[in-house]
Amino acid sequence: MTHIFLSHYLYIRNIKQICPYCFIVYGTSEVTSLRKLSRFAKLTLLSQAVLDDQVSSDITTKNTGYLPRKKRTPESSDKKLCSLTFIADYLFFENVGDRSEHKTTRIIITLFHRLNALYQSTKFLLDETVEEAGYGFLLADIIIHDSWTKKLGHYNAPSDVGGKAWTAVSLSNAFNRADLRDTCLAHLLTYRPFMGILGRAWTAAPGFGGICSPKVKQNNEEFHANTGWTTYVDHSGRRLLNAMAELITAHELGHNWGADHDPDTDECSPSASSRGKYLMYAHSVGGFAENNYKFSPCSLRTIGATLAVRAPLCFVGSSEATLGRCGNRRLDPGEECDTGGAVTNGCCTPDCKLRPGARCSPWNHDCCTSDCQIAPSSSVCAESHSGNSCLGAGRCNGTGPVCPGPTLLTGVRCAEHGLCLQGQCQSYCARHGLKTCICDSVDESCFICCLISFPGHSLPVCKPMQHTLQPDSKLNPTEYTAVGSDKRRMSFVPPSTDSSPETGQSQSRRKSIRFKKSPLLKTKELVYLHLDDHRPCTTGFCMHGVCQASKANLILRFWGLYDKVSDNALELLVRNNLVVLIISLSLLIWIPSAIGVRKWKQRIQGKTHVNTECPAEQT
Repeated sequence: MTHIFLSHYLYIRNIKQICPYCFIVYGTSEVTSLRKLSRFAKLTLLSQAVLDDQVSSDITTKNTGYLPRKKRTPESSDKKLCSLTFIADYLFFENVGDRSEHKTTRIIITLFHRLNALYQSTKFLLDETVEEAGYGFLLADIIIHDSWTKKLGHYNAPSDVGGKAWTAVSLSNAFNRADLRDTCLAHLLTYRPFMGILGRAWTAAPGFGGICSPKVKQNNEEFHANTGWTTYVDHSGRRLLNAMAELITAHELGHNWGADHDPDTDECSPSASSRGKYLMYAHSVGGFAENNYKFSPCSLRTIGATLAVRAPLCFVGSSEATLGRCGNRRLDPGEECDTGGAVTNGCCTPDCKLRPGARCSPWNHDCCTSDCQIAPSSSVCAESHSGNSCLGAGRCNGTGPVCPGPTLLTGVRCAEHGLCLQGQCQSYCARHGLKTCICDSVDESCFICCLISFPGHSLPVCKPMQHTLQPDSKLNPTEYTAVGSDKRRMSFVPPSTDSSPETGQSQSRRKSIRFKKSPLLKTKELVYLHLDDHRPCTTGFCMHGVCQASKANLILRFWGLYDKVSDNALELLVRNNLVVLIISLSLLIWIPSAIGVRKWKQRIQGKTHVNTECPAEQT
């Protein structure tokens, strides 16, 4: 296991002495059951009980206290960075990092930079009148497992306790009990396929869970509620696109920062024609729409309220974050190399200078050999990426330690019936001068849809595209649905070439076509092209052009650790409907009892009944 300590990690250790566990919102010195603790823990999960039966009781804390909300001060307003620890398990190291510690580290650092840019550019609403940007992350620690952990039940073990297969719940429970150093948040990166679940995370609440949560004790084991995880593989075993995995991680961290799933309202879950769903939409977002990379107004309010209370507890200021940069694994100004404080390396000194005779460091340079020399020009430094078919293998130039990057491909087919152009996948819609969207209709949400401007409409409308399939097309029949010839009304039919499109009207009646083989079409045919299998749709994921119903355990959804159920809301519901609940419960008890008593009386009467009728006289 490689453990890369970053110097920023030291800046939050003294928080306990300043304000030990002051953000726990209960007033007793011990919490003997997680079920009791759960009334303070507003969590998000798979429509289960607030805490799993597998999570045993006897969680105790040593310190208590209640921190009422205070007005923001200049001293606390600069604390805007949450120290984030990334842990890569062996499956991630093997499948995403290609068993290379250097590559795994670079992938994580790239992920961190993109997440941090998204968060720091967002203006969160701290109260009714104050909104501020600049809240983000500090890369505190990177832990890479380069082999399995032998102890079953450990989050990095091949199986759970007793050899059982991992489930999303059991993995969360195991990671919650991991040996984590003090940090604002810890996030696990894995490559485990779960049925319809791509990530889980604790949601921040007034007392427990999410950012700045303290560790608690359960049966002499530490329990952490400031955790989450993301998997880079779907349940079919196919690796996710990097952009998709980044959105999932950003979504799960959003839960850690206090955001619920967006409610189904026009404000926080707009239609495709209004720039699409936001980042915290309950179902996965595909990254097509502008809003997919933004927090909704609902999220801005809930996260802002969380930051107003939590940020002063463990966030650090930007001025502190810039201190002691040597050891953070990034090449900062004045550094020749940087391998991380705990990494033994023959190329780099502890003060981030190259050792005598060394020309580079493989930890920081892709075109560097293990003996600290420039790699020859035949060396592959950027492999073709399974998540991006538009990037081919790249090779070193033999003159410098920096990799020129992957080969940018053009003319190669890519995702969603797109075409590569200089390393970028141009979607089907982009090739026709349009923007890609996901149709709001469930029946159409697994077809290629584009935003189209219609006369009389102030906003573009998201419509499925009708494609002219040529007679010699070799598309697999599972990749398209034929448009029915009866009552055909074109929604949008671009020409077969990549020239400017022509618009039509309304949607068409259609029927699915299935062939035993893949015959060549004899005539031109209008078809709806399908999104790739397992891509997000309106209520789930696509399979052969059909949006799978949102069945439990099947939907590709960004799950939080528990689907956030507010105990206060539940209490309010009970109070407001107390009479109705009492009457309903009474009827549920009285009606079956009355029926049972009646049947019992009938049986008794049948046994004691005496026939007093005289038989008729026979003549």
